[in-house]
Amino acid sequence: MKNEEGKSEATRREQLLAEAAKAFDSLSSPFDSQWLSEHEVTLDECGDLSEDVARAIRFYLRTPKDERLGAAVQDAAEEAGLPREIAAGMAASYRMSAATRRLKEMNR
Repeated sequence: MKNEEGKSEATRREQLLAEAAKAFDSLSSPFDSQWLSEHEVTLDECGDLSEDVARAIRFYLRTPKDERLGAAVQDAAEEAGLPREIAAGMAASYRMSAATRRLKEMNR
């Protein structure tokens, strides 16, 4: 489905979600009326954004702690300017260390 500007709704939805993440990163709310107005968010889009944020939170809560920490390592490395491949390698190394640690604990 396309919106009035010819962009797909999925793209618009992803753009709003990315902008919402930026808002959260700067400790502001993407559900604030000023933010919604500045981004020309419709009522339906606000509902979609709310569902997407809730889905992301549920996914986060279901994800094992080591995976979450590995993702945090990767995010931090990318934000520090490291290439994506190196950041992913750092995260994989962290996950491997965590798995090794768990195996050692199981064998005690």
